[in-house]
Amino acid sequence: MLLERQKEEERLRMEEELKMSKMAEEERLEYERKKREIEERERQQKLEEELRLAEEKRRLEEEIKLLAAEKAREQALIAAKLRFERLCKEESVNLDQAHKVNRAFVFSYFELLQWLGLDVPDFELAKLADY
Repeated sequence: MLLERQKEEERLRMEEELKMSKMAEEERLEYERKKREIEERERQQKLEEELRLAEEKRRLEEEIKLLAAEKAREQALIAAKLRFERLCKEESVNLDQAHKVNRAFVFSYFELLQWLGLDVPDFELAKLADY
């Protein structure tokens, strides 16, 4: 493959040299000038294409970063919402359990302690009186 390419380049170079040798001086200069212009135009187009591709790549990378940041924000919001809902649920369960210990239960518990001859602290008796 490489050898074929080299042979092809050599053949093209030889053809151009032959063509140049058959041309008059003015024609040769004009041909070389046009050739340089074409090469310069191709080089400029290639450079512009590279710049366009680099800009497109940069823009896509920026868009990906923005999308990733948005996704991270959304996930953080979802996690916070789930945490909040879990805490609300726990609080609700705890509140339900606290309400199950009603006044009759509290009174009968302290009454049982007194019947068993156990001392009920004064501050507990004060709370009991508040019921």
